[in-house]
Amino acid sequence: MDVKEFKGNKPAVVWLSPIFTCLAFKLLKAMLEFFTHMPELNPQQKIAISHREGPLLVLAGAGSGKTRVVIERIIALLQSGVASSEILAVTFTNKAAEEMRQRILAISSRPPLITTFHSFGARFLRESIEHLGFPSSFSIYDEDDTNSLLKECFKELDMKPEKGHLKDMRQAISDAKNALLLPLDFQHQRGKDHFYQVYSQYQNRLKECSAVDFDDLLLLPVFLLRDKTSLKEEIQNRFKYILIDEYQDTNHAQYSLTKLLVDKHSNLFVVGDPDQSIYSWRGASIQNILGFEEDFPNAKVIKLEQNYRSTGHILKAANALIAHNKGRYEKNLWSAVGDGEKIQVRSFFDEREEAQYIAREVDALIDQGQDPGSIALLYRTNAQSRSLEDALLRLRIPYTIVGGLSFYERKEIKDLLAYLRLTVSKNDFVAFQRVINVPKRGIGNAALEKIKEMQQQTLTTLIDLLQNSQNLPLSAKQKQELDKFYFLLQSVHTIPSISQKITKILHDTGY
Repeated sequence: MDVKEFKGNKPAVVWLSPIFTCLAFKLLKAMLEFFTHMPELNPQQKIAISHREGPLLVLAGAGSGKTRVVIERIIALLQSGVASSEILAVTFTNKAAEEMRQRILAISSRPPLITTFHSFGARFLRESIEHLGFPSSFSIYDEDDTNSLLKECFKELDMKPEKGHLKDMRQAISDAKNALLLPLDFQHQRGKDHFYQVYSQYQNRLKECSAVDFDDLLLLPVFLLRDKTSLKEEIQNRFKYILIDEYQDTNHAQYSLTKLLVDKHSNLFVVGDPDQSIYSWRGASIQNILGFEEDFPNAKVIKLEQNYRSTGHILKAANALIAHNKGRYEKNLWSAVGDGEKIQVRSFFDEREEAQYIAREVDALIDQGQDPGSIALLYRTNAQSRSLEDALLRLRIPYTIVGGLSFYERKEIKDLLAYLRLTVSKNDFVAFQRVINVPKRGIGNAALEKIKEMQQQTLTTLIDLLQNSQNLPLSAKQKQELDKFYFLLQSVHTIPSISQKITKILHDTGY
């Protein structure tokens, strides 16, 4: 068929030429943007970034530019025509995820989903948790919340935990979930009766409160993807390219989730270093990275050994120490910036003498014109900071402690979040316990027990009980306070803006 013209009596070539020109221009622009970044990269980094299909393990030594490689890899995928919605990048901290997002936004207006394992799990559960009988508005309990709930579980089981037992139980439940073990897995294990009872009661109470804990954000998605083929296919078709940073620190649940996500396309790009594995105490398995080639027989492995952070003497010492590690990929870090100063090692009689020496060294550097903001003191545990602070104060050297309590760990923030949780969750008893007396409303422990008993007897939600507070076996004053509390929650619930909700809570409670 000889098609010579489209509508409008123009030859086909006249219509198509601008389209081809536009496409060619966009392609050339993308290639130019990509290759202008490439000269700054070393050969191994370029190979990693240019990799397209199939699994790839990037063994990235400390200071070898691995974050940049992940970012450039994402940009390369976008510029090759991969849709941003098809890319999932996973990091281990929200700070790292935000840093990656901002660096990609500086170059591309189409950032993909860059998140942590737990944030990804929370996002997935918001879409799918109703399959497990939870509402999509479920609460996520932090450490304080889980401690409160565990105390309730011990009380309900008529158990009195000894000192430290609560912390041990919380850790044991966390370990079980990270190993993808449910209460039923312990039901018939010898010596596990006590643990089975508490774990089982804890999970039941979480569901009653329409809540999950931090570890459930990994556990529940794994079980949903294993059991619901349609969900697995949908998520696999959505994310065709998956990148994971710090792969050496993945635990069994994260490893299992990764395998489920990449099972169809196998376009998995992981970056890690067995020599930097430091989280085995919380379930991380170095075998996940050491066994990568066994998991993916067609995998490619690239080593990034050029270090951009340290001088030669530091790297030689690091290489000599890490060479004694067992079960590792052999690599040798090197630097192009020269040997630098030799490492100094000092020994002291006690921590006080050590701190005084460090303070004098800092003082001397400042006298020589060094900017105090360019000096950092690193210590292994927080307990060591006291002697250092005392020594610095004696010499009147100003300092700042980095770290401490995070914004979301502050009491007032936790209280506000508890109020907000109660506006969307009808049964969050942990949040209710936290703020029912913030400000004081005269609802003591005895009244709380009566409310809980009434809830269990009537099988109604907490909010429904508050709505009908006149039926509760409480004093007239307590019922009046519960009525005010209920109406506050209802009025906040109707406000669309989060900031206005918070303003309303602060105003009405006099916080």
